[in-house]
Amino acid sequence: MRRTSQILIYCFLLVWTGSLQSAEPLPVEAERDAKREEARRMRVAVEQVKKETEGKILSVRTVKTGKVKYYRVKVLSRAGRVHVVQINAEGGKSRAKTPEDNSQTVTKDQ
Repeated sequence: MRRTSQILIYCFLLVWTGSLQSAEPLPVEAERDAKREEARRMRVAVEQVKKETEGKILSVRTVKTGKVKYYRVKVLSRAGRVHVVQINAEGGKSRAKTPEDNSQTVTKDQ
């Protein structure tokens, strides 16, 4: 009898742990995964801008206009001008604002 109950308990534990593994992720885990994915996308966008402009990244922020979400990246060029580049958060396509749109000359203190 004792051997039978041990086998039943063992089978129950196997079934129970299997059902835990196949369960839906907890809301906290899903939220954490979404934040990690957002951070990964932002890093990819920053690397793309860095590669395209060969400048120093000054700031990055997420902007949402209507249903479109994009990253707004400020870059300091080698010539000492600040440019703003917008990267679509979903597709990764960039649109650099021209110097007439939004650029500033930055001088370094010597």
